[in-house]
Amino acid sequence: MTKYELFYKSIDKLYNEVYKNINREYIDVFLCGGVSTNNKCIRDIVREKMEKNNIRVLYPEDMFMDTLAKNRDKDLLSLEKFLAENSDIICVLPESAGSFVELGAFTNNNQTLEKLFVMINKKYEKDKSFIIMGPVKYIINKKGKERIVFYKGDELDKVVKKIGEEFKKFIKENGKQDIAINTIIGEYNFIPLLLYFIKRVSLRDLEDIITEMYTRNNINMKQFKLILGASIKLLYRHKLINKHIIYGTISLTHKGNDYIKGILRNLPINESNKLFDYIRYGIILSELNGNTPLESTML
Repeated sequence: MTKYELFYKSIDKLYNEVYKNINREYIDVFLCGGVSTNNKCIRDIVREKMEKNNIRVLYPEDMFMDTLAKNRDKDLLSLEKFLAENSDIICVLPESAGSFVELGAFTNNNQTLEKLFVMINKKYEKDKSFIIMGPVKYIINKKGKERIVFYKGDELDKVVKKIGEEFKKFIKENGKQDIAINTIIGEYNFIPLLLYFIKRVSLRDLEDIITEMYTRNNINMKQFKLILGASIKLLYRHKLINKHIIYGTISLTHKGNDYIKGILRNLPINESNKLFDYIRYGIILSELNGNTPLESTML
């Protein structure tokens, strides 16, 4: 038994018996469209309305901009497969040159096409434009007219509710995809779970813990740092974690703590309290014996 074996046995249980049983309540949507400015664009408005309907919205550029800045050989289009693997739905509002390109690219990729929905301003519905006669017509022919929703600015509440119902129908018909931990949404769900039990951790130690857990459970490490960085960024954006400058650590916010408590209450497992106590006991005992990789950060 290694020095940290008891600690990592608890982390393994957290992964295998808690994380894997999470029953997601949200639909995760990558929403593509015009870039936000000081004034809200239509995508920002749609996002706010979707989030009121249990739809968790991500902007692709928010997740990957740091990576694109550091890797000049990459672009958003090269991350199409990554987008599909990290979302339930890809929804495009073609309102800018960039989003026109995204729509064309997503339409021509079978993996993204499978999850693709489009919201278009109703004033363009009768146009003989490239967008209407090309990607939109193709999507309707391949996936059905319900994948295209036309909207008016004064009817957004109604339209967002309608497309939300189409999202739910799609998920019901195709099944809820498994949440692989080596995805953005996977880490987004696992990191708060981990923080709930260990309370506080440095980003360096967090990376080490997850790396060790991946190794012990034979999980693919491909694009690990990209996934970890993007998930942490998303957790900050959704105000689920805090960063403590003085201590160099992160912890759950009150919102994050309530979020995890809600998840744990709804876990479909027997004797859940006994399991949680086992995990806590392993971590606490490791701390008391000085056999935790978090010795330098635990307060």
